[in-house]
Amino acid sequence: AEQVGKLVKNAPALVETMQQWVKHMSQVSWVKEIGVKVDFAKIQTQIENFGETFISGTANSLSTLIGTVTSVTITALTVPVMTIYMLNDGQKLVPFLQKIFPDRSRGRVAEILGRLNGTIAQYISGQAIEMIFVGVFTTIGYFIIGQNYALLLGVFAGLTNLIPYVGPYIG
Repeated sequence: AEQVGKLVKNAPALVETMQQWVKHMSQVSWVKEIGVKVDFAKIQTQIENFGETFISGTANSLSTLIGTVTSVTITALTVPVMTIYMLNDGQKLVPFLQKIFPDRSRGRVAEILGRLNGTIAQYISGQAIEMIFVGVFTTIGYFIIGQNYALLLGVFAGLTNLIPYVGPYIG
């Protein structure tokens, strides 16, 4: 983020430098002697347009990044709280949900919740096994190639593998 900020801050100066270089090149004698007709004014305009587009695009990307970071932060804070609540008072959830439904449906609700609990437990077990495999094999691979911080990177790869779709790429 710091480097992106520096790039955005320095973008006008970079555009100005490119424009000065193009202007200088239009005055250089060997460029004139080549005989190729170059529209230096058009090049300067294109550089300026690129600079403006780059700055606005970076600003849009930065706002998207801020929104994503905010969303991830809220989720990262909410999920552990909900998990702790469910682990602590989860047994109260089934009777609560059964009370919401009519008497004739309560048995079916308990059956569905029981199957749901089993499915979620299997999913979590599978994710944990996958996380361990990815972490261990990544660590081994990094040790083989002599990568610094192999254990730390392997643990990081295993943990980020839990994030759907993007986790493996981050790891």
